[in-house]
Amino acid sequence: MIITRAAIAGLLVFLNTACTSTSAEACFTADWYSRGAEAGLEGLPASEVLREQGSCAHYGVVPDHRAYVAGWRSTAQR
Repeated sequence: MIITRAAIAGLLVFLNTACTSTSAEACFTADWYSRGAEAGLEGLPASEVLREQGSCAHYGVVPDHRAYVAGWRSTAQR
């Protein structure tokens, strides 16, 4: 079975899109403090912002780490 370059390229685009779990709108309009607080309530580590950063980098958006961690601390230590 011969797989064409176009089929491989299409698969790679699909997989790259599937790995981007945060939408462009969510990245551009994010309240990073609230997102950190939600992560803390869910029991996620503060390093979850790194996943967010990776998802939003696709759209050229850099999360506000200080706000995210401050929000996380506000709920994670309860």
